[in-house]
Amino acid sequence: MTRHNSIVRLTLGHSGGVAVSHLIAHRPRHWRECVLWMRLAGYDIALISYRDWIARLDATAGRDHPLFPLRAFFTASIDAEGGLTLPELFEEARQPSVCAERTRAMLCRVGASLSNVDLKLLDRYFDDYVARGVVPAPPRRVSTTSDESAPVVSKEWLAAGLSTRFGRPIRVTSLELEPLSSDESIIAELTGWRSGTQTGLVRGRVSYVNQGDVPGAIDIFVKAKAADEQSIEVAEALGAMLSPALGREISAHRDRLGITLSHLRELAIYADDDPRIAAHRPEALAIERDDERNRWVLALEAVDDAVLINALSPAMWSGEAIEAALEGAASIHARWIGAKARLFDQEWLPPVRDTTMRSEMTPLWNALAEHAARHAAWRNPAVRAAHGACVRDIASWSPDLDAAPQTLIHNDFNPRNVALRRRAGRLTLCAFDWELATIGAPQRDIAEFLCFVLPPNASHSSVRRWVDRSRVLFNAAANAAIDPARWERGFSAALCDLLVDRLAMLAMIDRVRPQSFLSRVVATWLNVFECFSR
Repeated sequence: MTRHNSIVRLTLGHSGGVAVSHLIAHRPRHWRECVLWMRLAGYDIALISYRDWIARLDATAGRDHPLFPLRAFFTASIDAEGGLTLPELFEEARQPSVCAERTRAMLCRVGASLSNVDLKLLDRYFDDYVARGVVPAPPRRVSTTSDESAPVVSKEWLAAGLSTRFGRPIRVTSLELEPLSSDESIIAELTGWRSGTQTGLVRGRVSYVNQGDVPGAIDIFVKAKAADEQSIEVAEALGAMLSPALGREISAHRDRLGITLSHLRELAIYADDDPRIAAHRPEALAIERDDERNRWVLALEAVDDAVLINALSPAMWSGEAIEAALEGAASIHARWIGAKARLFDQEWLPPVRDTTMRSEMTPLWNALAEHAARHAAWRNPAVRAAHGACVRDIASWSPDLDAAPQTLIHNDFNPRNVALRRRAGRLTLCAFDWELATIGAPQRDIAEFLCFVLPPNASHSSVRRWVDRSRVLFNAAANAAIDPARWERGFSAALCDLLVDRLAMLAMIDRVRPQSFLSRVVATWLNVFECFSR
């Protein structure tokens, strides 16, 4: 329903007195998300600072310019506000957050609701703008038509998967699906929009009967994936929107970003029934791979028994919880130890990085570092200096990653993608979102995890204790005998890799979808790095 209709309904349903209603979308859109959408739609536009935009307006806004009547509004500074302009006063960071729960309850009572501000709505708006001549048609219009009638999953497909799981014939009687949205999901959503396919994560409730007509029900998550090429195109568009140089380097190294074959990788990992991995991920209830129809779909158990999930605050991570996560990681890493040749033969692996490849990617690392330097997390000169040194010294630290045991690593191992469940009285790791998994040193997952779960002021003795504990757990799980010095060298190198690649990439994503945890994680990274500085 439109905002106008909602306003009318609220007004008619109001009984008396003065009331204030805040009409806010359930999932508001950031302007930068819209800019990225426009670039993907075919408009070659870049994201620049407001002050740079004002300078361009001053240089181009003659009397015949459409914005000339509003020039004073955009450019006039207010001395009492430190020289800020009116639009700057209304930037998100300077405004208090507004709660709209009461308004949503009122809308529900009067039979009204607000339309989701999704990418299909932007499609409709811009199609209308183009038709009315408000904006030009994009020079390379992207076709994003999807078959809305095609279900993301079918009852028959789920029935087959559940029958295998339960070991007896199952007939699905009903299937209820509800799309999930997340503050972190804009890239995935844009990827689905760009591919013109139904992708993303939905939650479902499956009701069924078994062979004896005994009813049952199960909660599931369904994950439909887009082709890797679509995800890479979104990354290219994001980089080009932020900086021409960054966009060029992302495109130049597009097959080395870790995204290649991601649509096949997660399916393969969920199909792996080795208990060292299967015990530490959600159970796969059904898997569909149809390359011809571009359908790559997973039906997973709902991890509703998690006692810790999406726990981004270090205060939530007790010693018992950290121990459980490290123990689970060690089991996952042990899966392919001793079977390196078979692992490298897997069809779903991305190009595996080594020192040669990391060195060849230096122009990309430099472009990412230059962009990250403008982020608040990099205001500490020590962070910027360490970042520069990590990029310059790849040939120094990267061989220690090459010399570490090479195995399957999650490569996105942090509280956003892990949960803890209590099984048989013990906390147990449950890791999900395996798109970025690759071959690498196990210390890479440990470095990322500890930078997320330890506070910035963690004592160096506690940091060293956890790093060595990860070594002990890995040795036990993999029947290895890595000494502390060798493990620490690999861990120190993994910290460099983490900053140069993952944290710098998160700074790039932050320009579109704020990563509220990033400043704290970078501060922890610096503390851990100084503990192991070479």
